[in-house]
Amino acid sequence: MITTYLIRKADINGNPILAIASKSEWISITLQNRSLPADKRRYFISDCIVDGSDMDLMVIEVSYEEHRKWNREHMRAVRNINEGKKYLHLSLDAPTESNPDIELNEVAEDSFCLEATVLEEYSIETISQILRKWNIWAVDMLDMYLDGNAKGSAALIAQKYGVSERMGFKYKKQFEGFIKKLILEFSF
Repeated sequence: MITTYLIRKADINGNPILAIASKSEWISITLQNRSLPADKRRYFISDCIVDGSDMDLMVIEVSYEEHRKWNREHMRAVRNINEGKKYLHLSLDAPTESNPDIELNEVAEDSFCLEATVLEEYSIETISQILRKWNIWAVDMLDMYLDGNAKGSAALIAQKYGVSERMGFKYKKQFEGFIKKLILEFSF
């Protein structure tokens, strides 16, 4: 692995350029950085270049803003790698433990919808009866959801039952919570 250090220098006309520096020159800059305030420091990023089996490391001097952006992305990548190590990743064509002749993709369902399963087991009428016992406006709310009007349901319920729109939103929230509980009860 070859490490190349690129630092900012001024060319003959005084314009800033990136020039190759020695390792000792780069170490000298980093040692000086320790005693400097943040606004006077020189910042570096590193980049690996892989070419077949060869890997080269580039250490490049950049502005503070570029360094912050690079560091944010670098730390995100490191976190993702570390989090990824916590999980076991299986291919869908891997055999199952119980029967090596069956692959995971054969036992994994394509789409499982808990709500659809509940509705298959319990008719809308059964759910309506439960809601009617729970609250007078709940069946109307269910009808609006089934008609695809969930977004405007709070305002319509408020208008129909003579309550404020804010109370209509409270009803909507109560309804959603009740339905979630109902689905959980039906699923076990």
